[in-house]
Amino acid sequence: MENMNICVVIVTYNRLNKLQKALQSYESQTCPPHCIIVVNNNSTDGTHDYLSQWSVSNSNIPEKIIINLDVNTGGAGGFYVGMKRALDTNADWIWVSDDDAYPDKDALLHVLQYAENHSKDTVCICGTVYLNGTIDIDHRRISKNRFIKLPYKLPKDCYNKQEVLIEETTFVGSCFNAEAVRKAGLPLKEFFIYFDDTEYSYRIGHYGNIVLLPEIKITHDTITYAQPTNIIATWRDYYLIRNHIYTLRCHHLPSFFAYCLKKIYDSLITYTRKHNTKQLKMYCLAILHGIMGHLGLHPIYKPGYNIPV
Repeated sequence: MENMNICVVIVTYNRLNKLQKALQSYESQTCPPHCIIVVNNNSTDGTHDYLSQWSVSNSNIPEKIIINLDVNTGGAGGFYVGMKRALDTNADWIWVSDDDAYPDKDALLHVLQYAENHSKDTVCICGTVYLNGTIDIDHRRISKNRFIKLPYKLPKDCYNKQEVLIEETTFVGSCFNAEAVRKAGLPLKEFFIYFDDTEYSYRIGHYGNIVLLPEIKITHDTITYAQPTNIIATWRDYYLIRNHIYTLRCHHLPSFFAYCLKKIYDSLITYTRKHNTKQLKMYCLAILHGIMGHLGLHPIYKPGYNIPV
């Protein structure tokens, strides 16, 4: 364990107060990371100036790396850049997380203790995500069966076990084996947001086990997104549909065909009820682009785009 290093990758955008708490949670670890990389997705709230000061401040972190991007590349783009840079360090494990997630002080210690005996067969070690003091089961998932690979939230009683093999994890408190990352490649930056972690779970899972250690606790200081009642759809819906379809197309064809048919049916039913051509067009483009693999930030469906009722 003494010979293994962890590099932490944090992606941030306009959440300076939460980023400060996140950085403090890593500096307070009983087994601090050897390196922290912060990818600043072109924040406009003073994050740039704060990180400039933090990078040269005294702390128990041997190496601090700040990457200031000129544009907001979304979470997917940020994790791509951060994990790519992490591979250039001497890290054995790469812990990835959002700027609003705070691991308990023994989190990285538990990772290294487990990795010491399981590095050969384990590609990812993740912990339990807590939201408002309770377990958030959205972040760790398995499949119901091998034919239809749709997300199935891990039941809460599984969190009473010492360890659990899972199939899908999010980029909130997940630690990846650096050698496995080199084999599997980096997250798809072209996703912008949504499903970059799910797709990556499927891909890196070909090289070993994804293990949940329930004793590792991560507090997620976030709020559930609620769509305004006067909005029928937003830019987020485009990426949710497109990236999900593309992920299934690449990794599980039976689910791909089933999901495509379902989304086409849902789109037509929604249009029949609402008669909103803009929404139908966006949904159809998302389905088509997912099938054809047309990824990247869409010129129309950018952050802030909404379709009113």
